[in-house]
Amino acid sequence: MKFRQKSKHGLTLNLFGQEIPYDILTVIPFDSERKRMSVVAKNRETQEIQLFVKGADNQMFKIQEQSDEQQQLFYTIKQRVKEYGTDGLRTLVFGRKTLPADEYWRWQNRMDALKESRHLRDTEQEETDLAAELEDGVQLLGCSGVEDKL
Repeated sequence: MKFRQKSKHGLTLNLFGQEIPYDILTVIPFDSERKRMSVVAKNRETQEIQLFVKGADNQMFKIQEQSDEQQQLFYTIKQRVKEYGTDGLRTLVFGRKTLPADEYWRWQNRMDALKESRHLRDTEQEETDLAAELEDGVQLLGCSGVEDKL
């Protein structure tokens, strides 16, 4: 999978040579507690809603889907992250999760209600918890190692 382009409302991924356009529905920003960020996007062709997540390896490993296939990938990614770290590279782990439309819209309504009540009370922790709830159970996809020059 390769990221091809991004605009304010959409993005295009290249998956095995096929360009796939998505509409961005929600961006969940990075925060220091979750140590990850996410984008919810809808495939323009299939209407399937996907959650794409990137973050620190230790946090991504905590929220991964629990299956035999994912366990094998987990060990491969964990080894790569260790190698990249030994080489002094900054690492990120990537994952995704298919969301049933009704589940996503229920979640979005809850998040919108929290954001609307910000002026009445501090909702930061609740928003963090709700973001983590959506991100739980992602399928790991891979990792990257980037030189972080000073």
